Amino acid sequence: MKPPFFSGLLITAELGEINRFDEDKQVVSYAGLDPTVRESADSRTEVSISKRGNSRLRWILTSDEKGGGGRESTKLQRERLGA
Repeated sequence: MKPPFFSGLLITAELGEINRFDEDKQVVSYAGLDPTVRESADSRTEVSISKRGNSRLRWILTSDEKGGGGRESTKLQRERLGA
């Protein structure tokens, strides 16, 4: 797991000048963490994150949540479970 200050430095480096964003929604969209919306005549569904935007920033923000390792491979999952 990365130390919090290190993650903060990485986030700051990826975002650049924070004042260029007027709203928090713009930062979320820049990171590609905004929801993908599917619309039909009578329905609106938010499916998953859009993944449009800065992939490095998205990785930094989501890898801390997962414990710093990102997604575990199937092989590692089996080894961890002793299979």
